[in-house]
Amino acid sequence: MRQFQVIGLWLLFTGSDAPYKVCSRYVRGRLPSASVSNYRVIIGIYGGLTQPASTMMQKLGNLNQKSDWINASVWKDIEQEMLLLLNPVDSSSTLFDVHCFQLILCYLFRDYESALQAAELVGNYIDDSLSIFNRGEYLFYYSLTLVAQAETLSGSKRDAILEKIRTNQGLMSSWNHHIYGSFKHRYILVEAELERLSNQILSALQKYEQAVSEVITNGAIHEIAIAYELAAEFYKQQNLERFFVIYIKAAHGTYSRWEATAKVKDIKYRYPDVFSPANWWKSSVSQSREYPSNAQIFNLGHVLQAYQTLSGETVLASLLAKTMKIIIENTDAEIGYLILPCDHKSSQEISQEWMIEAMAEMDIDEVTVLRSIPLNTLSDKSFPKSIINYVARTHEYVLLNNAYNHQIFRDDEYIKSHKPKSILGIPLIRQKRLIGIFYLEKNMTNGSFEDEQIQIVSLLSVQVAISLENALLYRTLQQKVTEQNAELSQTSQRLKTVQKRLIEAEKMATLGGLVAGVAHEINTPVGTGIMAASFLVSETQKFLSLCQLQPLKRSALNMYLDIVLESSKLILSNLQRSAELVQSFQQVAVDQTSLERRTFTLRPYLEEILLNIRPKLKQTHHRIVVEGDDTIEVDSYPGAISQVITNLVINSLIHAYQPSESGQLYLKIAEVGDDHFLIEYSDDGCGILSENLEHIFDPFFTTTRNHGGNGLGLHIVYNLVTKTLKGTISCDSQVGVGSKFIINCPRRPST
Repeated sequence: MRQFQVIGLWLLFTGSDAPYKVCSRYVRGRLPSASVSNYRVIIGIYGGLTQPASTMMQKLGNLNQKSDWINASVWKDIEQEMLLLLNPVDSSSTLFDVHCFQLILCYLFRDYESALQAAELVGNYIDDSLSIFNRGEYLFYYSLTLVAQAETLSGSKRDAILEKIRTNQGLMSSWNHHIYGSFKHRYILVEAELERLSNQILSALQKYEQAVSEVITNGAIHEIAIAYELAAEFYKQQNLERFFVIYIKAAHGTYSRWEATAKVKDIKYRYPDVFSPANWWKSSVSQSREYPSNAQIFNLGHVLQAYQTLSGETVLASLLAKTMKIIIENTDAEIGYLILPCDHKSSQEISQEWMIEAMAEMDIDEVTVLRSIPLNTLSDKSFPKSIINYVARTHEYVLLNNAYNHQIFRDDEYIKSHKPKSILGIPLIRQKRLIGIFYLEKNMTNGSFEDEQIQIVSLLSVQVAISLENALLYRTLQQKVTEQNAELSQTSQRLKTVQKRLIEAEKMATLGGLVAGVAHEINTPVGTGIMAASFLVSETQKFLSLCQLQPLKRSALNMYLDIVLESSKLILSNLQRSAELVQSFQQVAVDQTSLERRTFTLRPYLEEILLNIRPKLKQTHHRIVVEGDDTIEVDSYPGAISQVITNLVINSLIHAYQPSESGQLYLKIAEVGDDHFLIEYSDDGCGILSENLEHIFDPFFTTTRNHGGNGLGLHIVYNLVTKTLKGTISCDSQVGVGSKFIINCPRRPST
């Protein structure tokens, strides 16, 4: 039966009953006479002919439109009628044929849902008696239908469809390799569709061209048409409009030679512009060629590689250079120019807006780009402005062979003086806007631009226009980003300056607080010393008066000396206390302001720091305890440690307690190994909310801004610990329990 399937399928597309006799003679000449009656039924089905043997045949005689042939109810009627007419032995293979043709027709007319339903029906009639040819044809159209379905799916559903296709391809490959070479073009065409689906553009292109070449050699005429149609749709997806036209016209012509009138109408209906008499591509297709030439197929791969090269370039200078090199290589032009409007917008007339932005020569590797040479600055003898003006005005390409003889352009001063052999001007059109103009020139003897070269430049001009627009947009965005980055950098620098000043102010405020506290502390010993000195002065005056009035008694002298001794001791002790306070404050103040590095013992220095903080603690009900080894010696920055401890204590006094509360503050120190020390500071205050804990070291973060907090205290602590002391700091806090800060620093931080 498969021997006349092609004829039957051909009849389906015609809507004419003329081929019936031919088909009958073909079948009768090749099949046993006993089987002819059954095959006459199938011939009637394939041809849509009216046969008196069945009322169903009368119905088929009226089927002339594609919508009739893909109607599922029609095929259901056919199946039921066939079951009545055929012997049970013949029914399985015959119904396989019926639904296989249903699958083919539905696929060709793009009703993929019905095609899948037909494929499921075909699966019901597959058995070992079927030939490899039958199965191969079924798998071919089933796989193509699955590809069309996969385009609409994603994720696991898409993967499942692709797995089915791979299984089908595995069978097709094994049959092709071991038995029949005629499966090769089908296998390759499905592979091309899979590559397209995976966006493997270059590989897909090569496989489409390989499939077309193979099917022309080994395939049936309808499969040649299918290969052309699929290739055409691929090129349309890639915006390769000229090659799309070449292949869709080849598909149309092949369907016409097959007399598949319904499919011919379908293609014309879907692509009316291609077959319009006014279509500007019509001259690019040679009407004498039955199929696209090998030269076209070869250059197509080269063009697509150029497409990919240009589409991936976003830097304007590089894009211009690559573009001109590709154009010169593909046209054999001796010199070429790319002309753009200076504002890089579309322009209709030649004016000072047009600039030469790229120039390339055949024998020179370097391309001159972005010189922005205004055309109006060039003399009429140095450049053919009339050609650029014509292309800009009409948006049409200009091809001049022996340009000095051309009626329109022979008066151009450049053409008259240089007498170029061949000139090609190509507009770069993007969404009906003129983006730029290619000007190419040949001066070799009898040299002219061939049709194929013009097609290549026209094809590339589409991608060049797109890439130019993208590169110009990218450059504009880059400029804006650069400007914004400069502004952000300036703003960031100003913020850093302000932040530095605020930090210095915070340090000075802390130092000011220490000054006030130390002043308060010094007041006591100084006041006591003043009182003792005043008492001594008073007693001395009394003693002098007594000596003037009467002779000095030993008892009076001894009493005065006792007063002098006690007062002197009191004055000395209070002066010494004052000196200690001043010295301690001076050391801490110098350390905090200079951040000089020196060697010191950690715990005594911490006690000196707390001595300076004591005045603030005296204003509260809190108590601070220092614990740890007295012998830990470090070579570090005492001023940084002083600032850290001071800020932590003040942070607790401000944030951890209410004014009337009393609390316990702890400061513990310990060695960590041989080269690190640990400072653990904790309070038993209110704690820190978990949502605030990750932000406490951020600059300007505070929960007491309404009460004067500036959010820099702990930020300064963090910077001093991590940057100056080269250590780490972490905080653990529980609401209602308190907060603990753990500082781990090297004993000798690296410089």
